[in-house]
This record gives sequence, structure tokens and C-alpha cells, in this order.
Amino acid sequence: VIESYAVIAGGFHAYCDAAAWACLMPSGGIANTIAERLRDLSFPPIFDALLRSLLFALQGQPEFVLQVAREQNLPNDPEAAILFARNLCYSGCTDEAVGLLQGAIRSGFAPLAMLERDPWLENVRSHGEYASLRSESEEIVREAGVIFREEGGPELLFG
Repeated sequence: VIESYAVIAGGFHAYCDAAAWACLMPSGGIANTIAERLRDLSFPPIFDALLRSLLFALQGQPEFVLQVAREQNLPNDPEAAILFARNLCYSGCTDEAVGLLQGAIRSGFAPLAMLERDPWLENVRSHGEYASLRSESEEIVREAGVIFREEGGPELLFG
């Protein structure tokens, strides 16, 4: 189990690291690093797909970003859906990105800060469904706060 966790954590770290660099320097050579990692290392399937999707986004190949995203079984993985949505949105596939975001939010994953600030989701903020996405995320966050307080979360954390 520990080895399996280490492999998954390594894949997650590799994707997050690459995505952060891509956000900071989209044309700064991170695509070469991602291609090398994909060639030289083995990742769990979802992280391999996320890295390929990110690479295609950086290379300006939206058709391949879309293809990789469509090959995934995302209804049970709202976090992965949001990460694919970022790559899709950056690639100009905003409607497809919105669809993935809607599914993730309806499953209870509320990426409110990402919706508001992530530069790769900029196109979503001008989409007709943005207000609804934001409103649904705000409601989930509000409900979670109520439950946290009602169940004694502050006392548990802060004594």
C-alpha cells in the first residue's frame, strides 16, 4: 500500500510541479521537461494523461488536449476533471472546460478560488455559465462552513 501511495503521490507532484511552472512561464521550456518526464518516467494513468494534456496545451494542440480529456473516466474524479478543465480552457476549448467544471461542482467539489484567480481559467470567467459555476461553488463552501461549525470543527482545531 505504501509503495502504491508513493507512486500516486509522485505522479500528483509531477503534474502539479509542471502545471505551476506552465502557469508562471508558459513559453519557458517547461514543455520540453514534461516531454522528457513522459518519455523517461512511468506515471499512474490519470497523471500520465494529465501531463500529456498539459503538454498538448502548451504546444498549442487543442484537438489532442480534448482527445486526452475525453478518454478519461472523470465522473468519479472531480479533482482530475478540474485539472483537465484548466488545460482545455487554456487551449481554447472553453465549452468543454465548463462542462467538466459543472460536473465536478455538482459532485460537491468547489474550486471557488481557482474559478476566481487561476489564469488558465480566464476564458471561463467570460463564459455565460460562469455566474452559475461561481454561485454553486460559493454555496458548497458556505454549506461546508456551516457543517464545520455545527460539528465542532473550531473547537477541535483551536481548543
